[in-house]
Amino acid sequence: MFDFFKKNKIKLPDNYKDLINEKDYSIFLDKCLTVLKGLNVNVISLDDGDIVYENKDGEEAHFYLDNILRKYVMLNSGEREQEIERHFKQLQDKSDAYEYFSKILNMQSNF
Repeated sequence: MFDFFKKNKIKLPDNYKDLINEKDYSIFLDKCLTVLKGLNVNVISLDDGDIVYENKDGEEAHFYLDNILRKYVMLNSGEREQEIERHFKQLQDKSDAYEYFSKILNMQSNF
């Protein structure tokens, strides 16, 4: 699926060892990367609970996995993939919407 995922064995970060085992962490990462691919996110690298990706402006940005992993391990297997999808959809770049709201606020401040 992703070249860096195939080439390098992803190891379980030390701070996740009390939450999940290495095999389940690998499954979790695969699901995260699959969802991100479906959202057309250009993933650059993955290391130590951090997915580095290219945002729409071509700049490097990060998805830190701590929060979603903690939710993931508490859910039953039928809910896990949906939660990952919900999580990453919520984090999509919304800069156009922020610009729009900023313009509205600036216009209102003139009154």
